[in-house]
Amino acid sequence: MRHRQLFTGLFLGGLLGIVPAAQALTVSVGGVSRSLEELGATCLDLTGDYGSVRIEGSRLGKKPYVCFHSRRQISLSLRDMAIISTDPSAGEVTMEFEHEFRDGPEGKVYGRVRLQGFFAKGSGVGPAAGDGLLFYGVVDQGGNEDLIGEKLEADVSDDAASAVVDLKTRDNYITAGRRTLRGSLAIRFKDVGDKLVLNERTAILMENVKRFSDIVDDESF
Repeated sequence: MRHRQLFTGLFLGGLLGIVPAAQALTVSVGGVSRSLEELGATCLDLTGDYGSVRIEGSRLGKKPYVCFHSRRQISLSLRDMAIISTDPSAGEVTMEFEHEFRDGPEGKVYGRVRLQGFFAKGSGVGPAAGDGLLFYGVVDQGGNEDLIGEKLEADVSDDAASAVVDLKTRDNYITAGRRTLRGSLAIRFKDVGDKLVLNERTAILMENVKRFSDIVDDESF
């Protein structure tokens, strides 16, 4: 009976044009999970403590957000975020985030990943030598996962210039229908108070090749 009810529901749903709702934006930091539950919202405030790190706004009056966008392009972005070490002895901390999009650009599309920001010491003096990160994005279509471009890595040395992070990668895909974007950011801190500050250009996105060709030389990405 239960199978018949399920089949009937799916059949009627197909006739009425009803499709299952997309999965909400979810984030996990150091094993602590959060999800976006407010109807109509597109950003999740990550302010708070997550085991060995604390997350706060990178600018006065700003909150640290993970956001999704689904109009001319689909994207996940990290905005105005400072990730601060409170217990470096705990080892590497990982932030994972994902959102399922019911639709978006189709056919041949570009996938792009960018991370922009900097590492800093809690004292503000000298480079945060020993800190580092690994960042990458994945597109999942029907359970088939593809890495977008390549994994992005950064390691801070005694050279102050190494503390500034500006990494990007891209690739192209054939897409149709639902797809999920996922991001993973693994951070290694050496000392208490060390922090990674991310600006609003840190994002994972997909858009039509035609649109991308208009901005392929745009250094804003």
